[in-house]
Amino acid sequence: TNLETTITEGECYANAYYPDASLTAAPEVLDTVKRLGIQACGVANNHTMDYAIDGVLATMKHLDAAGIKRAGIGRDLHEASKAATIHTDNGTVAYIAQVCLNRKNESGRAGYAHDGIPARPGVNGLRRIDESLVTAEQMAYIKNLAKQTMVNAQEDLEKAYGYGDLDDGTFSYGVMKFRIAE
Repeated sequence: TNLETTITEGECYANAYYPDASLTAAPEVLDTVKRLGIQACGVANNHTMDYAIDGVLATMKHLDAAGIKRAGIGRDLHEASKAATIHTDNGTVAYIAQVCLNRKNESGRAGYAHDGIPARPGVNGLRRIDESLVTAEQMAYIKNLAKQTMVNAQEDLEKAYGYGDLDDGTFSYGVMKFRIAE
C-alpha cells in the first residue's frame, strides 16, 4: 500500500517547504497496518518530506522495527530506489515507489555519497526532463526572446560565476527546455 504519511513521535520539525499539510502518525498505527495483512509500503509520495530528512529517517526506523518492508525512501539513492520484495507461494512481488518532485524544489531527493560528501537520505524522485524539440530557426527566436525579456537572468548570472548546469544541448527559457531537432 501507499503510506501517505510519515511515522514520527513528535521529534521532527515540519519542513519549511511544505508547512501547510504536514502529515504524521504515531508508530502504533503500524500495528493496524500489519493486522490488515500489509507487508510492504510505498513511501515516496507528496507527504514523504513533510518532516524533512529527520521525518524520513524516523519513518524508516519505525517501518523497519514493525517488520514492514518499504520502497521509495532510503539513507541514499541506492536504498531509496531499491524494490521491497515479498515472497509468496505464488511468486515474488517487487514493489518500487517513486514520486514526482516539485520542479522548483527537489531537496527531498536521495543522493549518493561523492567527493567526501556523505549520502543524502530522501525519496526516490522521478527523474524527468521536459523538453520541446524545435527547428534551428525557432531556437534562434527563443534565444532572442530570452535575451530581450531577461527571463534567464538568474541562470545567466550563475553560469557567469561558474555555477549552473553543464551544457547538455538544451536551452532553457525559464523552466522550459528546448533542443534543436529535425
